[in-house]
Amino acid sequence: MSNKQSSFNSRGSVVAGRNVYQDKHGQNVLYMPSSKCGYIIKPKDENGFALYHNRIAIVIAVVMIGLSFNADWRLMILIGVVFYALLEWRYRSNYLPSLTCITNFKPEKKRTRIQCLVDDHNPLRSTSLAIAYMALGILMVINGYQIGANVWMLACDYVVLVFCVYMSLQYIIALFKMFKN
Repeated sequence: MSNKQSSFNSRGSVVAGRNVYQDKHGQNVLYMPSSKCGYIIKPKDENGFALYHNRIAIVIAVVMIGLSFNADWRLMILIGVVFYALLEWRYRSNYLPSLTCITNFKPEKKRTRIQCLVDDHNPLRSTSLAIAYMALGILMVINGYQIGANVWMLACDYVVLVFCVYMSLQYIIALFKMFKN
């Protein structure tokens, strides 16, 4: 199967986003501005990168799903804080030290999510994820109204909707760029 051929099962690199660059050798590098260190993310490290790079969104999703099942908000906030602390601790103590560090790394070529999606050239996957993100955001708000959520939970549902619309738009922009080329 060629690199340009579209398949739902083919999966390109997930290494893109904030503070992610490519070095002169074409390697993906996670840059930490505080330490001026760049961590090389090899293909075997990509799944860990996806987990830890999205740790805040994952914690928010867990808390919001728990709240939508009418769990006590104090318990869900506690679970969210503990879960985030655990992910942050694993990220700093296990994941980052396992990567090769480039000291005094100079960021040059930023690796954006949209460009990563365009390079992957998988229109079916991008379309599916654009629809899924939009549906998730809308369904979270609808669920909030159906369960009779209070105002602050509805506000959180709308924040999730805004995030889902943002993610969906990234996939739609990538689709347009795929077909433009």
